[in-house]
Amino acid sequence: MSVKLAYGIRNEHIIHISEIAPSENGKNCNCVCPVCGGILYARLGHQNQHHFSHEPGSNCDVSKAQQTGLHLLAKEIIQTNKRILVPGFSIPRHEVIGDCKDTSAAAEVAIDLPNIQPLSIDYDSVEIEKAFDGIIADAVITINKTICIVEIAVTHYVDNHKRQKLASLNLPAFEIDLSDLLDTPQPRESIKDAVLLDCTNRYWVFNPKRDRLLNEKKAEFQNKYNVVVKARELAEKRKQEYRQNNLLILRNLMVPENYTNELNRLRNDEQAARWLKQFSFAKSLTEYPFYMDIPITGEFVFSCDRRIWQAKLFEDYIYRGFGQEICIFSISKIRKRISKEHLIIRYDKQKTYRTTVFLNGQEKEVSFSYDVVQRYFDYLDLLGFVSHVGYEWFSKRPVSLNPPNQTAANELKSILQSVDRSSPNIDQIIKRELLSKLGEDEKRIVLTWDKQEKNDHT
Repeated sequence: MSVKLAYGIRNEHIIHISEIAPSENGKNCNCVCPVCGGILYARLGHQNQHHFSHEPGSNCDVSKAQQTGLHLLAKEIIQTNKRILVPGFSIPRHEVIGDCKDTSAAAEVAIDLPNIQPLSIDYDSVEIEKAFDGIIADAVITINKTICIVEIAVTHYVDNHKRQKLASLNLPAFEIDLSDLLDTPQPRESIKDAVLLDCTNRYWVFNPKRDRLLNEKKAEFQNKYNVVVKARELAEKRKQEYRQNNLLILRNLMVPENYTNELNRLRNDEQAARWLKQFSFAKSLTEYPFYMDIPITGEFVFSCDRRIWQAKLFEDYIYRGFGQEICIFSISKIRKRISKEHLIIRYDKQKTYRTTVFLNGQEKEVSFSYDVVQRYFDYLDLLGFVSHVGYEWFSKRPVSLNPPNQTAANELKSILQSVDRSSPNIDQIIKRELLSKLGEDEKRIVLTWDKQEKNDHT
């Protein structure tokens, strides 16, 4: 579809075709082309869109004439009015933050960001096509002695050279985009509204105030960011010191004399008896079953008597099974539950760190918060209360408190009566005794324990 020229010049003023009276049809419009200066004819027929046309034989670029006409009309509108809408601006957070190394620390920094709304302002004066040190501004308006450049974009927008020049001159400038009006020409009043009032078609090419606010917000962010980073570094340092101190505590506790003293400190017959009365399995019991008093290496990770935490695990995951006929669980979930819900038993947080200790004549990596719970269920597996496949453990609600595997129970009970329960190597001592006394089926269970320890730490 060919372009229909909607603009002409008459008496040095831009004229829109809608302003031509019927009596001014044809050459009577007295208009010339905005580009070539050639005579224009007003075409005001009833069938086609009203437009201007050149004399036959003209080689003027009508598209260029249309662009120039719209551009001239926009500048004339600015020149003959004294009020215009200037665009607002905002500063997005990513501009303020930039490329922070620590994005997590940056996310902690709260900062209020400017969001300036468009504002209709009155200007005192206006100059058209004003030169500034190598650039020419479409219009320059003055507001209280402050100048602001207005650029009109039809097909050509402000390029990087002009943008950089404006920035070097520290001159505010915004651009009005009228490209949507090029292919569907509008009457003068619609174009006037687009130039002076439309908040959707203008944006800042350069705004010193925005740059100033951006730099201020960057400085504010950087100061707050530095505080957060330093606080994190200090917290991490303290965390590492705390961890090192706790690792030292753990290693010292594994010294036999210290280990024995710690177990004696946790042993509390009165407290254990009080808790025994509260467990549902203990309606007529006066003392704990032997398998709820099994010494386990690192048991001091629980801040209570071993009889209490072993009875609580037996109560929840075997005897009651959370109300299910078959209870399915994992050691990791038990550990998380103890850490978050505390049950009635708690970990001593100073003793939950993964570390390397000297056990049974060799260095061994341990995580007592995991290993102790797993080893207890290993014993219950040997006694027939539970079984497991991979990381999942299964228990069927027992008919009685008597271990299903009575043979293994008798051997384990006998061993517990003969060994030094306060040794930090108690796991290996009991395992060694079990392997020397159990039948082949039970031995196969015991032989999987250490392999499972290595593979099941999650």
